[in-house]
Amino acid sequence: MSLQLHRLEVLSYYKLAEANKSTSVKTVLDQAEKDVKTKDPGLVHQVLMKFASNYTDAKKLRLRVPPLILRTPKSTKPKQRPILAPGPMIGVPGKTPENKEDLLEYWREDPNLNEHHLVYGKNRVEDPNNVGDEKKYLWKDRQGELFIYMHRQIMTRYFAERLSVGLPDVKTLDNYGEEIPEGYDASDVAGFESRPTGLKLRDIFNYRTVQNLADSRDRLVKTIDQGYFDDLSNSKSIKTEGSIESLDLLGIAIEAGITETTYKNYDAALWVTNYVAFYNIGHIMLSLIKEGQNRGVIGDNKTASVDPIFYRYVDDLFVRYQNKLPLNNYSDVPKVRISNQDVFLVFKDKIDTIEGLTKRTDIEKAAQSWGQDNMEHISKHDIDTLETKMKSDRYIWKGMVLLENETDKDVEVTFRVFIVPTQFEDQFNRYIEVDKFPKDYEDIAEDVDSNPNYVGYSDYCECGWPFHLVLPRGNPNGLPFKLVVFISSGELDKISSGKKCGSLSFCGSQELAGKYPDSKEMGYPFNRPLTNDNLKDTFGNMKNVAIKDIKVKLVSDFPEFTKA
Repeated sequence: MSLQLHRLEVLSYYKLAEANKSTSVKTVLDQAEKDVKTKDPGLVHQVLMKFASNYTDAKKLRLRVPPLILRTPKSTKPKQRPILAPGPMIGVPGKTPENKEDLLEYWREDPNLNEHHLVYGKNRVEDPNNVGDEKKYLWKDRQGELFIYMHRQIMTRYFAERLSVGLPDVKTLDNYGEEIPEGYDASDVAGFESRPTGLKLRDIFNYRTVQNLADSRDRLVKTIDQGYFDDLSNSKSIKTEGSIESLDLLGIAIEAGITETTYKNYDAALWVTNYVAFYNIGHIMLSLIKEGQNRGVIGDNKTASVDPIFYRYVDDLFVRYQNKLPLNNYSDVPKVRISNQDVFLVFKDKIDTIEGLTKRTDIEKAAQSWGQDNMEHISKHDIDTLETKMKSDRYIWKGMVLLENETDKDVEVTFRVFIVPTQFEDQFNRYIEVDKFPKDYEDIAEDVDSNPNYVGYSDYCECGWPFHLVLPRGNPNGLPFKLVVFISSGELDKISSGKKCGSLSFCGSQELAGKYPDSKEMGYPFNRPLTNDNLKDTFGNMKNVAIKDIKVKLVSDFPEFTKA
């Protein structure tokens, strides 16, 4: 199915809804039920998802799209034995395989991880206010920056997961003439070709050549290194550094290319074809690396991240860019105090308020009410080792942060919580975001939850990082990590108090035309290099930062709350 036809299908649903305003959603659902019998069901489902996620009347009804594993089980079910406990389906690691990359199949083939990647693509949708013009689009605010941050967070977690199982970092695919040593067996994935080991990228007839792809990559590398975008007038005025807007433009240039439909703030005539959709074109060419009836899994957003080659493509461009950025200026942090001893972690089964409870909803409600009045209980059960277990939610713990307000008035703050393998603590681009939330208090004892603003099966927004994968699996000996709590100014961050939709970081604004709810660059304060490339030199003397040594340990058993 061509992309052009896909756009027209989406527009037809918008037109149908607009023509039947009083019954807009029901009319579209009835039509979709008919279409699925005569058209490509996968296309109908994808179009309907975009409609449900972005059409105003549909959003008001909070229509819930079934999870990916239920929509397309034949193409997203993990190859290894799946276990449902209680929501996500993940594979079960077995004996050491001949191909060491298969050690991470349980992670790459997690349907919720793939859904996270798939849902990102819904941020760019056809404009329902211009249903007669297939070239009109609405982009979420800071869409290009979100593209970079989404992929960077996938990679930071992938690196930590590889460390957990004893694998080295991935090698960037930057030589398009070399054989790719790792393959992917898609024989059990309906509708996709396997990618054998030892293949090279090839020219695709009537599409692109390998040299085209290499040239587009060279253009992006040159742009990053010189610090400005090329245009016909050679103005050197459109910079790649120094603002969120320039970062946003770089992300769009890498993913979708710069055209009149992808970036309207600049005259598209300036760009001509300098910046093509490098990321998207690369995925298509990698999916067609083997001649066959079907494409490979990397050619479809719902399966792309199951293939090891997904993690070798593009990320080095993001890192190359970030490494050139100047250091953050922390002069605007709030006048608050937090110490390393003011961060506590407690297993939820040790919280007395949830004793006797079995339902997940009851446990979460009771745990949320647990706070400052229980400090004696907290300190008694404070832990420094978090436990994970395969086949289940990866962790069940609760955090408490004590924060002292050094002013005589209420303070608005933003909690930014990260973890990083201790081995990578001095590498700013290896930090995993665990939670981010705004608060307004005099003196604060605030929760950091093990189920923060991340997506689960029931989240209607369908965005955010899967909560059962927030922590890496760790290892049986306990993999050392740093837990960093950074407090920034909530007033300056301008985080929206409007409708909440899953993760503040990955979902952005619930309203399609709304602003991203954070004035800082995504990933702040780990969005730029550290002072002297050292964690302690950067934050060691700052009152608004706490750093706690923890371990993440893979265990065979721990208490689970798995009832509905």
